[in-house]
Amino acid sequence: MRRFALPLGGLAALVAGVAFASFASATKAETRWVLAQGSTLVWRAALAALVFALSLTPAGFLVESNDEQETSGPSLPTYSLDGELLAFTSDRSGRNELYVARTGAAAHRITDSEHGVGAPAWSPDGLNIVFSAQSGKEWPDRELSGLFVINRDGSGLRQLTRGEDYSACWAADGKTIVFERGLVSQELRAIDPDGANGRRLLRDASTPACSPTDSRIAFETGGAGIGVLDLDSMKWRTVVQMTEAVEVSSPTWSRNGRTIAFEVWRPREASDPEISSWVLQWYFTDLYRIGADSTDLTRLTDNTVGDRWPYWLPDGRIVFISNRAGPDDLTNSDASEYYVMNADGSGVERFPWDPRYS
Repeated sequence: MRRFALPLGGLAALVAGVAFASFASATKAETRWVLAQGSTLVWRAALAALVFALSLTPAGFLVESNDEQETSGPSLPTYSLDGELLAFTSDRSGRNELYVARTGAAAHRITDSEHGVGAPAWSPDGLNIVFSAQSGKEWPDRELSGLFVINRDGSGLRQLTRGEDYSACWAADGKTIVFERGLVSQELRAIDPDGANGRRLLRDASTPACSPTDSRIAFETGGAGIGVLDLDSMKWRTVVQMTEAVEVSSPTWSRNGRTIAFEVWRPREASDPEISSWVLQWYFTDLYRIGADSTDLTRLTDNTVGDRWPYWLPDGRIVFISNRAGPDDLTNSDASEYYVMNADGSGVERFPWDPRYS
């Protein structure tokens, strides 16, 4: 995460400067409107930059490692639809690389990247993985960065897109890959697995998640809400709108396609611990779930900690990352661990996944 500090800070400063310049030149009647618009622009730009950085960094940068050779820990496992295979990223080789394992067996590395990979997602048949990768000396080179597809044995690597593309998922029919493009002006795009037929699906939308059962795509709307797009009809609707939230993110489908879990970012409350960090409100997060038909909104966690990155396991439970066992400093990268809970939020316990399989 440290290598993104300057780019992220620079981007936030640039956008803040533009917003301030607009504010300074506004007439008295325009002042309140410009201030509101500028504040929104700064927040959205900084948030987008963080999401881009996280998509190219294993979720495990917040996770305590089980392997002494790893400096930041492996990302959460991503299971194939049949539950037999898992993929994860790990920096045990010195860079964030992609590993594949059969459940309970030894993991093997299938990528050899220049600067690391992230955000793997399985094809429905379990034969291929799409992931994000970057290249370039300092900041990603647009032509060498984007989405890549690789066979599960490490063969057949091919570049699918070029540019600021990340958070990919594979539609249930195996014929479409959906992903997010852009830092400030975010949009959902789709492309065929062979790299053909690239097209835009929605503007002002991010973090897509493909239903494992049909053509629906869950995503974060431009506001603090979750929407669902039907790839067949190209119609979408808002499933839930969290009116008092700062942001929502990380939608993830249950294996039966009936429920969506997601995280809600909220402002700091008086009972929350103090944090001396510019990422203050990004770390006060709780997990929720809702039926895809907009029923049964349920708060799954309620803590003064950061519960993040929910993911449905094949057995119906939800695994996530939390710093609930750590100190008050929520930005401490050594304070977070894997946890798992039942679909109703009960039975929270540490997740005993050992990525070494030794």
